[in-house]
Amino acid sequence: MAVIHAVKVRAVEKGHAASRNHAKLIMIEEMKKIIDWSEKMCPDDLLTLPVKDLETLMFRAEHALMRAFISSAFTLWTRCFELLTLQEQDIREDCVGPVPYYIPHFKIVLENRKGWQHAKGYEGPRTDVHAIDMSTHLPKWQAYLQKLQEVFIVLH
Repeated sequence: MAVIHAVKVRAVEKGHAASRNHAKLIMIEEMKKIIDWSEKMCPDDLLTLPVKDLETLMFRAEHALMRAFISSAFTLWTRCFELLTLQEQDIREDCVGPVPYYIPHFKIVLENRKGWQHAKGYEGPRTDVHAIDMSTHLPKWQAYLQKLQEVFIVLH
């Protein structure tokens, strides 16, 4: 009953609230809570341990993928469907920054995406905020995915 009431109230709203076409933005505090919860449920060191059964594999994969996905979406400020189309060839590994520091990094190529005509894109690690540090979470997911591919090759 409360859901029906909420829908009816929403339907009669006027002005800015009535014309909203996008989901509410996620705040950095919410990102921190999600990542903290995920790391409590599935610490990073579990991703390096051998997989014993399908349930364990799926549990670890869900947490690793979720961390990589949400930190990448937040950092790149992209739509979910655009991030879902990201492929391995869109990630350029082993890049080196300009002088004098030559900071190693990777690049994400988001070409022909809506709203990216003049955007700069990913500009390196955000190690000051762990929850949105794509340079931490994405490589961990990639390493876990590689490990899963090796397991599947052995099984088949």
